[in-house]
Amino acid sequence: RRLLVLQDAFLGQFERAIREYPGFYEAYTQVGLARTNLGDSSDAEKAFRKAIELSQEKYADAYAGLAVVLSNEKHFPDAEAAARKMIELSPNDWRGHGELARALHGLQRFQEAEAPADLAAKLAPDNPTLQLLRSSIHLQLKNLPAMIEDLDAYLKLVPTGPDADRMR
Repeated sequence: RRLLVLQDAFLGQFERAIREYPGFYEAYTQVGLARTNLGDSSDAEKAFRKAIELSQEKYADAYAGLAVVLSNEKHFPDAEAAARKMIELSPNDWRGHGELARALHGLQRFQEAEAPADLAAKLAPDNPTLQLLRSSIHLQLKNLPAMIEDLDAYLKLVPTGPDADRMR
């Protein structure tokens, strides 16, 4: 509950910044993130697209947020395109590779999803969500030893996390 109140407060600050500085594309990205956290995917998508437009398609963070929203809404082809653009702009950022793997997973292109998932996990080894994504990809590929390795890595990161019992 407190997090939602904070999100609303931040949202108001960024919206005020946008009114004063309409070309402030970073603020649009922050609005998109806050809207995503509040569950408002439609307005989040609009904010990310506006940030992309204002940055002349050069702001990787906006593409990362857009890819998240599009995958959340199961618009996987569009999420794939946003993730690929994010990777083009920022090739060493784990988010682009992770979102590309997530979109490809959603498109049931599991073989293609494996490499970006592995790279994302290499770039962000302490991210448990990436381990779960990799385990799902490996399950679909029927690579059970790799899936078990991914689940073990997840459990080392969050031994008491919300999914820990189920993953055991």
